[in-house]
Amino acid sequence: MPGGMIVDCKPACLYYSVWLLRFDPPKSSEKKPVMRKTISTQELKTHVGEIVDSVRLRGDRYIIERRGKPVAAVVPVHIEDQYDRSRRDFFELIDRVHEKNRDVPPAEMEEAIDQAVREVRREKSKRGKRA
Repeated sequence: MPGGMIVDCKPACLYYSVWLLRFDPPKSSEKKPVMRKTISTQELKTHVGEIVDSVRLRGDRYIIERRGKPVAAVVPVHIEDQYDRSRRDFFELIDRVHEKNRDVPPAEMEEAIDQAVREVRREKSKRGKRA
């Protein structure tokens, strides 16, 4: 990297760090089809016990709507835990990269990021031509 910048990983990690927000792959026991259902707040009030059981036992996921607009989700606890871990890891990575590059001028950092994006796009383009 120009100017002796220190980063945790390849320049491409700056572009791909959002990958951390993705959830862990399902365990083999979780590979059964998961139902994603949309219900109204009224249906939630009426069937809360059944909904909680389907989330807990089958891993179903519910999008709750009010007046036809999504306002909340009911998901298994392990999904929420994965989201929290991924979010925490993502922001810890940002903090580490920021700390290690504290003395790097912004213009130099932007150029490094632009270069990383170009490299990733070039690699994606190569893979797309092979497919």
